[in-house]
Amino acid sequence: MAKPSEDWPGFASLSPRSEKYERIKIILSSANFEHLKTCALDARRRQQVDLSPDIDCHINLTQFATGFDNLVLELSFSDNAYWIARIPYRTVDDSTKTSLLSEIATMNIVRQRTSIPIPRIFGFEISAEQPFGYPYILMECLGGRQLDNGLASSIPQQYHPKAAK
Repeated sequence: MAKPSEDWPGFASLSPRSEKYERIKIILSSANFEHLKTCALDARRRQQVDLSPDIDCHINLTQFATGFDNLVLELSFSDNAYWIARIPYRTVDDSTKTSLLSEIATMNIVRQRTSIPIPRIFGFEISAEQPFGYPYILMECLGGRQLDNGLASSIPQQYHPKAAK
C-alpha cells in the first residue's frame, strides 16, 4: 500500500492566524506520541498475534490532514502497514465523548452489516485524562482522497458537525 500521507499538506493548508492552526500546533507539541505509538503497537499485536516483536511504529508529525473536527496522522509500521490516528482538535467535553462513542459504534455496525467500505477501529480513548493527553481513534487506513475545499465549503456551516466529520 502507498503511504497515505504522501499528499497530505500539514500546516501548508492552514492559515497561521486561524484557531484550527493554533489548536493543532498545541496538540503536536504537547501530546505524548511515544505513548500513542505503544498503544498502536499493542493494538496491532492484539489484531495480529503472530506479529514480529521487531515491528516498530512511526508517526510523522509534519505531514497530516485535517477535517472539520479532527487532526489525522499516519501511523506507519516498519513492515509497511499503515493505520490512521484521528484526534479531535476541538474542546473535549461530554458531548464530544458521546459523539466519539456514537461514531465508533456506527462505523462498526455499518461495516458489519453492509458492503460499504468502512475502516476497522483498532483502538480508541475518549478521555484526555490518560497518558497521550487527548482522545483518539486508531483505525484502518482506506484509500481515498480528500474533498477539495470548494466542495466542503459549500456545505452550510450549521451542518458541518453532522455532514463532514
